[in-house]
Amino acid sequence: MDKLFEQVMKVVPSEALPFILAVCVAFFGVYYYYGYRNFTDVLHSRAFMTLVVVAAAGLLLHSINKASSPIILDTEIRPVLLVPNFENDERDQYRNAFVQQIRASFSKVGLNPDSIVPIDSYITDAKAASLHMERYQSGSAVFSPKVVVTGDHTFLCISLLVPANGGSKSYPLTEAQIDSKVLDDIVATIIPTANATTGAPVSPFLSRFQALEQQVAAMNATILALSAEQKGPKPNREYENRYAIVVGNNSNAEGTLPPLQFAISDAEGLGSALEQSGFRVTLLENPTVANVLEAFDQIKTSISEHDLLAFYYAGSSARTTDLAKGEPEQLLLPTHDFSLKSIHSSLTLERVIARMLALPNRDNLLLLDGCHGTAGLDRAKLSEMANSGDVLQIFAGSQDSGYGMENAESGGGVFTQILLKNFASMRASGSVSVSNIAATVTGNVIEATNAQQQPKLVTIGDGDIRF
Repeated sequence: MDKLFEQVMKVVPSEALPFILAVCVAFFGVYYYYGYRNFTDVLHSRAFMTLVVVAAAGLLLHSINKASSPIILDTEIRPVLLVPNFENDERDQYRNAFVQQIRASFSKVGLNPDSIVPIDSYITDAKAASLHMERYQSGSAVFSPKVVVTGDHTFLCISLLVPANGGSKSYPLTEAQIDSKVLDDIVATIIPTANATTGAPVSPFLSRFQALEQQVAAMNATILALSAEQKGPKPNREYENRYAIVVGNNSNAEGTLPPLQFAISDAEGLGSALEQSGFRVTLLENPTVANVLEAFDQIKTSISEHDLLAFYYAGSSARTTDLAKGEPEQLLLPTHDFSLKSIHSSLTLERVIARMLALPNRDNLLLLDGCHGTAGLDRAKLSEMANSGDVLQIFAGSQDSGYGMENAESGGGVFTQILLKNFASMRASGSVSVSNIAATVTGNVIEATNAQQQPKLVTIGDGDIRF
């Protein structure tokens, strides 16, 4: 019964429940009062229709009044983060534990823990989160929170909407007892919101921490830009053909990953841009592992030594070490058939690179818009696998401990949208160097997200791919 009620509450707004109850009471009241023999007679009754209209008018007036008036909480403190009900959390134990952990972290950095406010509502997407933030006058909100239980492990799957930092950020499958690094990232993401929402003065420690974080990010972008100036394209490297496998995965069928809004549309946009640059694009939307491997097999029949291959992935990438203790660290690139019960058969970054290096072409480019950068990548092993003179470049939208962000205003992932914008401008002025576009995009992403997302570039081999 609790499960049924939870599903109903997710679909039916709580404001509509009194209306539904009133209609039911009116229906049976008219039925018994007038002594009708058939229920269908009630539906044709003028008395019943009058009562329905009155109830609907009351609901409409209530909705208008509620929409125009922000909710006043019992406390005078304005909420910094709204935490709604978690799916599959019947007694709110995991939601309460989550709130306690965030509040404890807030206290450590001198912020008011009571500004983390749990609400008795389900927030299923970013749009609903935005509406709740407006009603509660909050700076950020959790949306699509879910408790995922597999074997002996319990994971939390949450997303944050933080407009002050450029959009929404998803945290796929974190332990219920949140890892300290993940907790620090969540708090760091909503700290600017805390200052803007409460109007409280920023603590000196917090100010220094934020300034240092942004300085380090800016330094990384500068180093990348300087290295881009020193790198040059491989001499006499002309590509006869250019191939691209473009993957966008918004969710998995099992429902254990945070649903993304724009992974597929990002893949479509990137695929279109590559096609305009002469690539033969294979676009895969919410594919299975078999679909991706089949795409490599198809390219294998036509690709040659003097061709370029690009692979793009947008989705909720995750680390194996976050899902199973004792596992060697690898970066999972979940597809639509991803399952926590069989992570060893999942698509991984290592598996994709192995497929690429097994092909006869010399140069390969990977673009990754997800979480955790290139976590688990063994550069020494890759250098041994690659042939002399080959170039492998991986441009990822986040650091190995970082997370990707989406932005509803731009209609896509922050990394991909900025990449597309710069790609178009660079193509207009000539060929595109991976190092140059990486340097520009990195700086822009850092600026757009207040250093909450920092791309990274990995180059195996001597040279810089230009196309």
